[in-house]
Amino acid sequence: MRFRMRAVWGFWLGVVLLGGAVSLSGQNAPTGPVVTPKEEIEIDSLRFRVMAFGDAFFEGIRFENVSEETELLTFNPYRRSKAYEHPKKERMLVFFEEVEDERGRMSRRDLARIDVSKLGDRALLVFTDLPDRENELQYSVLVVDESEMVFGPGAIRFLNLTGAQLVSLVGEERILLGGGFSEVVQRDAADRVPIMFRFAVEVGGEWKSVFATRRQSHEETGTLFILKPPVERDSLKIRVNALVESLK
Repeated sequence: MRFRMRAVWGFWLGVVLLGGAVSLSGQNAPTGPVVTPKEEIEIDSLRFRVMAFGDAFFEGIRFENVSEETELLTFNPYRRSKAYEHPKKERMLVFFEEVEDERGRMSRRDLARIDVSKLGDRALLVFTDLPDRENELQYSVLVVDESEMVFGPGAIRFLNLTGAQLVSLVGEERILLGGGFSEVVQRDAADRVPIMFRFAVEVGGEWKSVFATRRQSHEETGTLFILKPPVERDSLKIRVNALVESLK
């Protein structure tokens, strides 16, 4: 199954045709692992989940798990995958595919690598079909810490996959959203009053609304808003999925 980001360039084209001065150069696109810097954390293993976005199949991606066995990643187009486990004694988490040569001999070809030393005990890894040019690997991977101390009850985070720089208003708080993951916005998990979320893009020197919704912060876990390009080629209305999932 392809995990397509439909109309990424259609969204850009719609902005340009409406007179926006948004660059088509791809400078805001993720080009490698994105991790919030921290001190190295002494934890025996990392539990991580995966997602994938892009015009690719993301098939045959494997890694060595905590039991030192090869395990195949399985992606879900609508939510995080099941939890996988990697030993933290291994600083680098390497994803690879198994290939067979003309003589029937099997070998490994690295597809992506990330440094997990500064992550907590839980993380989300988002594979994209943009190549990691720095390391000459097939996939770039966006990486974010989802340990409870970082992404616990009441926490809100955005994943901007639209291809455009956006502005979000969370209540009265203004947040600039570049490509990839945002910082965490922490709300009071006990506050059950719905919050207004507004998203806008700059077009021709003016801010145009692209989405608005009202939601409560969750009292048991964090909320991840995934911002995707419009379905219609000439539309500015982005798609937004809010994931509220137990990460324990």
